[in-house]
Amino acid sequence: METVRQKSAHRDRRRLRRRNQPGLGCRRQPRFELLENRRLLAVIQWDGGLTGTGTNWHEAENWVGDVLPAAADDVQIGAAFSGITISSNSNVTINSLTSMAAIQFIGGTFNIATDSTINNDVFVSSGVLDGSGDLTVAGRFNWTGGTMSGSGQLVAQGGMAIGGSGAKYL
Repeated sequence: METVRQKSAHRDRRRLRRRNQPGLGCRRQPRFELLENRRLLAVIQWDGGLTGTGTNWHEAENWVGDVLPAAADDVQIGAAFSGITISSNSNVTINSLTSMAAIQFIGGTFNIATDSTINNDVFVSSGVLDGSGDLTVAGRFNWTGGTMSGSGQLVAQGGMAIGGSGAKYL
């Protein structure tokens, strides 16, 4: 004769078997947990506009999707543009920059948050080159005006030319 304890254990085993079989004995509704909002970093690529010859950083049509890069974006300028110089003359904040094109800073503040590489020349004649990311320049870094600031370091692999009037502070 089964005891009450044995009957209860037997009943519990049957319930577990039913729960583990799809569609049998499972009366619980699925529960969903809300997660925090997240924004994935986007890679924004340069396309040079309709003709592929654009050189102004601040013209949306020079970017894939005709959208300017934003603060959380990783910017890529490919090898097809290694023969041009792209100019920035007003404020820019991006996460990172990888460029095969030369870059010219002629005004505004250009802020780079993380380590970046420009595999060409860089020209700084006005404005502020700023950021916490290290900037590696494979070509020559030409500094004739403006300011460099932020906690990031400049690695001028192709050498550095400093000229122009006014003091330059490293």
